[in-house]
Amino acid sequence: AATLEDARPRDLHRLGDLVQNVIRTQFIAVLGNVGLAFPVACLIAFAWPELFGVAAASHEKAMHLLQDIDPIHSGALFFAAIAGIGLFLSGLVSGYFDNQARYHDLAPRIGAAPALRWLGKRRAKQLGKYLDAHYGAILGNLFFGIYLGLVGVLTVLTGLPVDIRHVAFASANLGTTIPLLDQETFIALAPWALAGVVGIALVNLIVSFSLALYVALKSRGLGMGAIMQLAGLLGKRFLQRPLDFIAPPKGKSTSRQTSSH
Repeated sequence: AATLEDARPRDLHRLGDLVQNVIRTQFIAVLGNVGLAFPVACLIAFAWPELFGVAAASHEKAMHLLQDIDPIHSGALFFAAIAGIGLFLSGLVSGYFDNQARYHDLAPRIGAAPALRWLGKRRAKQLGKYLDAHYGAILGNLFFGIYLGLVGVLTVLTGLPVDIRHVAFASANLGTTIPLLDQETFIALAPWALAGVVGIALVNLIVSFSLALYVALKSRGLGMGAIMQLAGLLGKRFLQRPLDFIAPPKGKSTSRQTSSH
């Protein structure tokens, strides 16, 4: 929003570069989720019978894991939007505690805390700097983990069909089922499950980013006119150079970075 305020309407190309950087980092964040969750879940499911003498889950449970991430025949995309709301809220939590750390001079206060004298001055200062830099991220991720764990409880308490779907869990579901189902059944269901993982990832990011952008725009009193111009610019760029939204252009470095849960 700050870049939009500085650039509008003079330099939307600079803002387009920023958005491409954001999209690239989100793409890599998704690959990080899937690239770790999928093979680890698959490895656990393969090793479980060797370690404990029973399958990691029954055939019925494996079918249920795949059906849960079906984008057409289940509420996976709606539940992914609920997870996206949690991602947005965790961003607000992170921002709140980052601001609190700045306001209360967290780093020097921890470095000088009497209770931490046993660490020594150097280590106490290092701890203070670490917490000052990561205070918001730690508490934001803690909030998100609690959010993901508690949303499903609302179904039990209220009877409403409320749940979450996150790309990491969805890819783990898919990986877990590989050793549990016969080849014919898995091949028949895998395309829908894979489409579900992709759809869940997109909904997670679109919902969280849209809500964050809305709040940022409202905080600066900006309208949506420039956003529509930006959308047109990005559409043209995507048609001309789609790979720039995934891989950094050769010979260029990204000037700003963004993070994702």
